[in-house]
Amino acid sequence: MTPDDVAEIFARDYLIAAYVSSLGALQVGASFGGLRALLFLPWATPARIFGVALFLGGLAYFFLAPLWSQGPWSNDPEGAEVRGAEGRMVRWGKAGWSDLPRARNINDIDGGLSGTGQALWFPAGAGGALLTTLVIASIVNRKIAGSSTPPLDGFEALRSRSWPRAVPASLRHWRAAWRGELKRQFDDDREWAGLRRLVNWQRKR
Repeated sequence: MTPDDVAEIFARDYLIAAYVSSLGALQVGASFGGLRALLFLPWATPARIFGVALFLGGLAYFFLAPLWSQGPWSNDPEGAEVRGAEGRMVRWGKAGWSDLPRARNINDIDGGLSGTGQALWFPAGAGGALLTTLVIASIVNRKIAGSSTPPLDGFEALRSRSWPRAVPASLRHWRAAWRGELKRQFDDDREWAGLRRLVNWQRKR
């Protein structure tokens, strides 16, 4: 077994954990924000509980997976064939409960997850969770078609409309209002001076 084999397992487990936990975080955030069109369940409290369970489940999976997944998790040096936690040579196999506190403590040169790997895999998992949320919530909430509180833009539209219905309405609003919004942002009389003064201040630096 090589560090590449370890890295493949580590990345897989981290991606799954990031995906499931992000899925839960989106449900919790949507429930607190009142974005009912993003919820898998029709009521905020059960959706919140479900989201917390997913979030914790993703974390638990990452740290408990060595119990049933083969890898360099063991603390047993007998038959050592790969470098595991803390740089020690260990055998390839499943972890015991006593091995869990150190099972994931593997240096990135030995196949552990590097900072670069985390920077790549977490957005991938979170992006997948967002896409899954939009697809599932759009199916579950396809009958939601109420009117939104104006202005009909941004996430506020998801309080009363499903995502496929909210996006076209939001785009129509922005096509009609973008000129006025830009003018407002560049208005010198606006509090905090608007973007115009920010640009001028940057030019003077």
